[in-house]
Amino acid sequence: MTPPIACKTFLDSPYFVTIATPTINTGAVAHHPFKQEIDNLVENILHDKPVLSDVLDACNSIAISLAIEQSAANGKPVAVPVEPR
Repeated sequence: MTPPIACKTFLDSPYFVTIATPTINTGAVAHHPFKQEIDNLVENILHDKPVLSDVLDACNSIAISLAIEQSAANGKPVAVPVEPR
């Protein structure tokens, strides 16, 4: 098991929580917290159907994560450049 990673920005906060999670160095997804999403991805790729979560969802998730990080760093709200469908 890999030791948890702590964000130094929040270490002194009484609300900071460290959650230990295993790092699996294989292609196995049994430990994955999003099993239904993985199952949907595989099934829909095999049957040439749209997936639940696509590249646009991934890009928007990254944009939101970066905005959260920037907001935490400067203590101010940050506009999120999310791409609409």
